[in-house]
Amino acid sequence: MRGHSVIELMLTIIIFSIFLLALTAIFSTGLKSWNLVQNKTETQQEGSLCLNFFRKDLSLTDRNTADIGGKGYEYAILQSAMNDKGVMEYDGSTGDPKWQAYILYYTFPRNSSDVKLSMDPNDPARKKLIRKIIKHAPFTNKKLTDFELYFKDIKDTPMGEEHIGKPKVLSPHIYEMDLSVNPDNQNAIDINIIISKSMIEDRLSYEKNFSDSKGKEKMIIKNTVMIKNTGQ
Repeated sequence: MRGHSVIELMLTIIIFSIFLLALTAIFSTGLKSWNLVQNKTETQQEGSLCLNFFRKDLSLTDRNTADIGGKGYEYAILQSAMNDKGVMEYDGSTGDPKWQAYILYYTFPRNSSDVKLSMDPNDPARKKLIRKIIKHAPFTNKKLTDFELYFKDIKDTPMGEEHIGKPKVLSPHIYEMDLSVNPDNQNAIDINIIISKSMIEDRLSYEKNFSDSKGKEKMIIKNTVMIKNTGQ
């Protein structure tokens, strides 16, 4: 039997190599597309989680003692009628909430020179939105003072701080958060949150061959919440 010539073997190898390169390109493109879709989905889920918590807690808080930090501050200190078991308590005769905890929302890390200020959105370090519930004297309704002392990472607990449940990171990809009183209704709070997440933050299973501006998903959340307990 006549064997294969060297030229025939080389042609076979070349054709097979081209086939493998085509398969690799298809696989790499598909993997990148899958990561982009996953990145978009995760960003939307984080946005929905943040908005759901804000809408619930803002609507049930007390307007007179709520402390809303606007743009550049990125925090909210709210009253809560939630007890140790996570159940909302109300007065049986009046229907008024029995305030017994503060709900704190804030971004972290904070400004290094003034903790009341948020970190500059252009800082390369990522900000996360933290939500924690702190117990206070039952059935009292007054503003929390020195609240900036509680603006710690979730793994750090200041002396004497008692939580209801565990502090949560609602989103680790906050670019900017602006909470403000609605100019047309003093009992309404405007929410404006920007979440920015890049798929290169996670380890990629292929070589990065695109700029940092690509593969980044940005979501802008805007909503207005009416506060039910206005004290009027």
